[in-house]
Formats: sequence, structure tokens, C-alpha cells
Amino acid sequence: MGARRRRPRRPVSRPAPMGGIATGPTTDWVAVPPSVPFRNRGSFWVGDKLLRRQSNLAICQDRQRGGVVLLFCDKRWNIRAGTSAQSVGEAKQTAERYYPGLREHWVSAGVTESRAKQYMQQLAAEHGCSFCGRGPSEIDTHFQRRNVRICSGCIREFHAGLSGKRAILERRPTKR
Repeated sequence: MGARRRRPRRPVSRPAPMGGIATGPTTDWVAVPPSVPFRNRGSFWVGDKLLRRQSNLAICQDRQRGGVVLLFCDKRWNIRAGTSAQSVGEAKQTAERYYPGLREHWVSAGVTESRAKQYMQQLAAEHGCSFCGRGPSEIDTHFQRRNVRICSGCIREFHAGLSGKRAILERRPTKR
């Protein structure tokens, strides 16, 4: 019997992130090649766990605080960690500390302002608060039941409204 020949493994091409992730338009992204090592010498923690190698990185504008955000994402572009930077160059330097040799692999996203706005509106509609309409990047926490989401800001507002109404009801004289 002859030996079976193995097919060479072709690199997996991953789609680029959409127009924006979390905070604003994506400026640059990279699918981390397996040949680029990952080094986290105890300096980047996510909660109580050390950040592990992630498949993708993205740099997005931070419309809330200014500057940019370097996002560490899994294969499906789900955000696993992030860190702020003043500029795209600074974010790439930070990424280079964790992934030495990554510099030449970055891809410019080429996202127009209108495309980013359209994508962020889509995110708000799909993942934002169903009551106030704020997008995922504009709310701190939210609660979801089926396809309805409510942010903590709306919960506080509704609670304050109910508390005020209760006080009015308690002062109202009752008929006997």
C-alpha cells in the first residue's frame, strides 16, 4: 500500500471586522498569523486571568473618550480584552509588545464615516437598549429577556419614576 500524501495546509482567511466594534469605526485590523509569537509576561490581566493569545486584533476610534481602543478578539471577532491608546501608532506599539513581529501584518480597514455610522446604528438596533435606543458602546450594563434589552440607566429612571409615583399615592387620602 502506498503512503497517503498530505495536502499542505492553506492559511485560513478570516473576514475583517465590520464597520466598527464597540466604541466607533474600525481603523485597522489584523488576523494574527500562527508564526507570530504571543508574549504576556504577567502584564495584561482580564479579571483574575492572564490574557491568552487571541486570533484577531482591531483598532477602533473611541468616540466617547477620544483616542483609540486596541481590542483583542477571538476567531469570530468577539471582544475578549481591550486597552486605550492616544493614537493608532501607540495602539500598534502596544500590540507589538504582546505579538512581536505583528507590525507588518496590519490591514487598514478603509471604513468610511457613513459606513461606520450605518454599522453602529445597526449594532444599536440589534444590541442596544430597547427603551432609550442607546447603543452597546453607550451603556454600561443591560439586561436582556428574549429580544428586549434594558440598560441600567433606564432601570434607574423607571425606578425613580415609580418611587415618585408611590410617594404621591401614599399621600393621597383614601375614601371610606
